[in-house]
Amino acid sequence: MVAALDKHMNGLAVTEVKILPAKPLTVSLMNDAKTRYRASKILDQQQGQLQQPGDVIIGLTDKDISTTLHGHDDFGILGLSYMNKSNSVISTFRVKDKSQFWKVVLHEFGHGFLGLPHCPNKDRSCFMVDANGKPNLKPERHFCDSCAKYIPK
Repeated sequence: MVAALDKHMNGLAVTEVKILPAKPLTVSLMNDAKTRYRASKILDQQQGQLQQPGDVIIGLTDKDISTTLHGHDDFGILGLSYMNKSNSVISTFRVKDKSQFWKVVLHEFGHGFLGLPHCPNKDRSCFMVDANGKPNLKPERHFCDSCAKYIPK
């Protein structure tokens, strides 16, 4: 999916949303053991699809994705975005309750497009809380006051 978003002084405006054709995840995007897909490789591939300023890509998959994190070279994750970059990859593989998946999308969009860090208050009800390898999406209900102040109104 590509969404064209504009950051304005008065907030965000979605100008267009497109669902892109599915792209298969190739073996070249996998880890050395060929057991998981490396999220960073997927993000690098997506960068080439961003066509103009304001474009946002949210890649969705049901495959297991990983990154280097918490002292592990191949740590399984729900999603990955680089701060202030306009693309994300998000996987349903580790999401137990699929009705909560939209919260992962909001979290990664917060990192990528809005440049939000993990919640400084470690507020379990904040969308930007770091799962620290133990995702529990049910308590997440909002952006806490600390995180919300960085979202353009």
